[in-house]
Amino acid sequence: MIGNSIEIGWNSFRIPDPIYEVPDFPAIRPIQASTLKRQALGLHAIDKTGFNLRLENSILRTYKKNYAQFDHEERLEIWMSQNVAFLADQIVTEMGTQWVDLSLDEKHPDTDRWYLGFCLLAGRALQGSESVLKSESIPLSLAFGIPSDSRKFDFPHPKGMMALTSLLNAAEGKVSSLLHNSWLPILAVYESSSVVMDVSKIATACIHNHPESDNSGCMSAIIQVMAYDMASATRNLISLVDNGTQSTHTLLCDNLDPILGRSQPLALQLLKGMVLNKNEAILPMLASKLYPICRHDQDTYTRMALEIIQSGNDKAIRSLIEYGFRQYLQDNPDDTGMLLSTAWKFGGDISKSRLRGLIVLQKKKSDLYFEKTVSEIESFSKSEADQLRLDVSARSGE
Repeated sequence: MIGNSIEIGWNSFRIPDPIYEVPDFPAIRPIQASTLKRQALGLHAIDKTGFNLRLENSILRTYKKNYAQFDHEERLEIWMSQNVAFLADQIVTEMGTQWVDLSLDEKHPDTDRWYLGFCLLAGRALQGSESVLKSESIPLSLAFGIPSDSRKFDFPHPKGMMALTSLLNAAEGKVSSLLHNSWLPILAVYESSSVVMDVSKIATACIHNHPESDNSGCMSAIIQVMAYDMASATRNLISLVDNGTQSTHTLLCDNLDPILGRSQPLALQLLKGMVLNKNEAILPMLASKLYPICRHDQDTYTRMALEIIQSGNDKAIRSLIEYGFRQYLQDNPDDTGMLLSTAWKFGGDISKSRLRGLIVLQKKKSDLYFEKTVSEIESFSKSEADQLRLDVSARSGE
């Protein structure tokens, strides 16, 4: 695993030079991967104590000891035999991280360890290593040029940012998506690193390039950027609306609530853009988000609800009824926007069944409002209006 990872890391892109160097002793760049492989395997072979400590740490983090069982040692051996690849991944990642840490001592950097550690971690990352993808310390350590156990996130280091960007750019296909979705939300927490890298733009590009992947991490990163760079986040979210696929729009719909929490105007703008696309598959999702976003703008709610209703998408109409009409009628019992009658006209049987319940509530508020709604329905179907009067009267006990 060590040799293979170094080979992949070395051959995938040009390994950057160390972040820190001693002026009097410049780093000597390896000529080929085989040199690094020999050094890495030699260090690993003689460091038995380090191996045992890393193995013990990995077991302590992941193995759940059952104190009720008397044969603990036997059970542990069985578990280890079943999780060899997992444990090896953890051990190699920790070893690579420790080597990189030795190279990040500003006063006494070990430049040889930089090439070994970074190349090893790069290779593991490009193979989709779970322990590397889940690591919070690795991307921050590279970006800020600090050891993995440091918490001093002041300013990103130019060489560290270059190394990190080179690694992200070298990833391809599914691994690229996994790496971006794992690390970008971590980097987005820190304004300094996020602005330098333009995390919002990189996350948006990943979503565009891998629309069918799980891009929740990239979306989370963009939303985090809203806290300190609203212009960049807005620009990139709008591009996802304008140029996104159905999967991208579904992702946006799922994240409209956190976007709304940071900016109601932006959430409304994104929703409007997706409604205009008239994608039948996501229209019901958009309909369910409409009232929370337009709660304090009834004119906009009415206008957009009518647009969704007139699309004739019965699932979307049902979503409007379930996730907004009741609240809408509480504020507008006279239904000046004619949403009830329009939904009746374009909706199916299930929608009409749910509308009856709301019209009963409207009648309890005022017979005048009820008659207004029935008259509007009568303008396009007298028989349905007559039947509605009978149904509502029966349900009202008249």
